[in-house]
Amino acid sequence: MHLEDYFDFLDANDIRIKGHRVGIESILYEYIHNSRTAEEIVQHFPSISLEQVYATILYYLHNKETVFAYMTAWIEQGERLWAEQQQNPTPNMLRLRHIKAEWQEAERRAAQQPDYDPRQRLERLRRIADTYRLEDFTEDTTYPAESSDGMSSLRYLMDEHVTPQLQKALKQRVPEMVVWRIGDPGSPPFGALDPDILLWCEAHAFVLVTNNRHSMPVHLREHLAAGHHIPGIFVIKTNICIGGVSRRVRTHTSDIPEGEYADTIFFLPIS
Repeated sequence: MHLEDYFDFLDANDIRIKGHRVGIESILYEYIHNSRTAEEIVQHFPSISLEQVYATILYYLHNKETVFAYMTAWIEQGERLWAEQQQNPTPNMLRLRHIKAEWQEAERRAAQQPDYDPRQRLERLRRIADTYRLEDFTEDTTYPAESSDGMSSLRYLMDEHVTPQLQKALKQRVPEMVVWRIGDPGSPPFGALDPDILLWCEAHAFVLVTNNRHSMPVHLREHLAAGHHIPGIFVIKTNICIGGVSRRVRTHTSDIPEGEYADTIFFLPIS
């Protein structure tokens, strides 16, 4: 068996573990930048075998110059797209920035009180969020309805390369939240291609949570050009912690009208 047989070469900038949606960049980022061993890496990607992790590392060691350029392009593209989003904020982002600033100030003041109760942090956030209407930041006055309890009914599909720890953290924060992973019963199978993932998310009304910066933007444009839609895509910044992601997804779920992410890629975190 040749080393290359462990991989699917979908594009010059899209090399994945054969039969999976996990790109070599996800494994090598853990190996190179986080200094994790193969045994530690496989814990983050339970659908990938230890043999496949070792094959990825060996492929990097045999092709250092090419793979280094591949990794650099992946990281730089993510940073560039995230920076562009920060420089051109959507109405949602402007609203969230106001909420975040006021909430941080409210938490600072509350922490100085003798009866401070950290368990009320979410309630303080909700009260502040209720004072900011999305129409204050946009001329559009048409918004999808929220569920009867005031929470958005968004559902989330974790891509295969997103650590299961995020799914666990979200369910701990909001037990009633619907959070599936690629490969779960009823969800797309391991190795499903981007266009099929987008069609599934459209049909089942799931927001995709991914770290795919190379091919997903291209396939989303093609998806929309064909007359399709999607509830939204969250792309996670590489070095953000699990707690940070889960808090932000939780905030977006409870404080953003359903449909506000439709047909867009939203990079987490916002600043």
